[in-house]
Amino acid sequence: MDFKIGIIADSHGEATGIEKAVSFLKAEGCQAIYHLGDICDSSYLEETEACLNLLQNNRILAIKGNNDHVITRYHETHEKLQFSHAQRAYLNQLPLVLEYGNAVLTHSLPFEQELGLSCMIRPMDETQARHFFKYFPNKLLFRGHGHDPEIIASVHRSLDPMPLPVSESVDLGAIHPCIVTCGALTENLCTIWQPVQQKLALLRF
Repeated sequence: MDFKIGIIADSHGEATGIEKAVSFLKAEGCQAIYHLGDICDSSYLEETEACLNLLQNNRILAIKGNNDHVITRYHETHEKLQFSHAQRAYLNQLPLVLEYGNAVLTHSLPFEQELGLSCMIRPMDETQARHFFKYFPNKLLFRGHGHDPEIIASVHRSLDPMPLPVSESVDLGAIHPCIVTCGALTENLCTIWQPVQQKLALLRF
């Protein structure tokens, strides 16, 4: 079964970018799409409503990022932030971590129970990578926040990040388990994951 999952991250209030990415991923045959957080941006509050509408109308599975969390704390009367109570509730209830099959999806780190809200902003360094491989054996991690697309594989002793090349298929089966930092939507990047074939491709839309 050629099941494809689209993954986008870090749109930072670019509603037009979300719309283009979703159209691209659907045209590529993705049956589900995840957004790994920082959907909105605290510097572009006027785009909040449009971004959330796109996610809801396209049934995108979303995770809360640090910018999204900041926006939920703005007062309703902020002059640039005008969105409904329903949208505010939607943004506020977004999870910090999701799982699909053998994959964990989050904005930065998946250690919600240990770190609380700070898991959205803590960087993925070697210590955190080792922590992930210890407590999530045989799992993939898909994350955003870092913007630069890369892979950390547990088969490499040093756990040095490897760049994730654009438009090249990666055999995840050969480096499983691993940590994938997906490219930022602000750079016109998205990822297609084929869980059955264990393939991954970073693409520019």
